[in-house]
Amino acid sequence: MAYQAGGLAGAARPEPQAGPHTYAPKLAKEMAHLDGTESALAIHRRVRALQPWPAAELKVQGQVLKVLGVGGLRPSPEAPGTLRWDKGGAWLTAGDGQALELTRLQRAGKPVQPALQALQPWGSQGLLRSQED
Repeated sequence: MAYQAGGLAGAARPEPQAGPHTYAPKLAKEMAHLDGTESALAIHRRVRALQPWPAAELKVQGQVLKVLGVGGLRPSPEAPGTLRWDKGGAWLTAGDGQALELTRLQRAGKPVQPALQALQPWGSQGLLRSQED
């Protein structure tokens, strides 16, 4: 393990950060809506960034699904914003042609569930288009 010279001896001096400062806006509930036209990587990052509050949300057939867990990516021929699920998993197609695996979802008034369990009201497999507000 490498140490900066003088760091352990108490001779280290603070140095100002180079470059412009960064600004992170305050989180707001309006940030929660997932846009299916964004890239899969951007959606993946948004889901992880909005934990635990306000949590990323996807609107499907008038119901809001909170997206609380995501997995890997794979190519998809579906249109952006399409949610496809079967025994192989639940996948949301993004604007870049990649599908993002959804692993944990929460329906209104229900606990957090594995994605396939949360999607059971729509059947054991299906294809739905997410809705824009």
